[in-house]
Amino acid sequence: MAVTFWQVPALVHACSIARVATIDIQELEAALEEKEPSPFLIALHTKLLHGLRAATLQKQGWEEALRAELVEQTGDEGVLEGKAYRDLTLGERVELLHSLCEWRAMDAESSGETLLGSGAEALRVQPLGQDRDGNTYWHFAGLRLYKEAPRGKGEESG
Repeated sequence: MAVTFWQVPALVHACSIARVATIDIQELEAALEEKEPSPFLIALHTKLLHGLRAATLQKQGWEEALRAELVEQTGDEGVLEGKAYRDLTLGERVELLHSLCEWRAMDAESSGETLLGSGAEALRVQPLGQDRDGNTYWHFAGLRLYKEAPRGKGEESG
């Protein structure tokens, strides 16, 4: 099964601009599809969480730091409520990683840190356009063109 979520190349783009990590998109897609989190995926979560939850990371590990960040950002554990990361769907994993990138960018902006001279808004990729059926098209630095179906037309948006 191929990963088709527009958030995947968006987070590759954001991680590159923020100098969090240089990510090979095929490696990320393969890691997201594995049941157990790979060392690559754990390292990516750890790098993203480091700027947000360094103390929790050192004491309890990346999965608990992710849970704590979800509570802080959303008020509850969200998709991790009563679940381990390995039990999340592909869509939930992609959404969490994308949210981490957004939170990291917002945190950097609010603390006055600059990400390659840009604020959080500059890191967000804008859609290329929409068609008459409401599909949104995303293009990421020459990598790929993604089509996002409107919510409700498929199982998951992406």
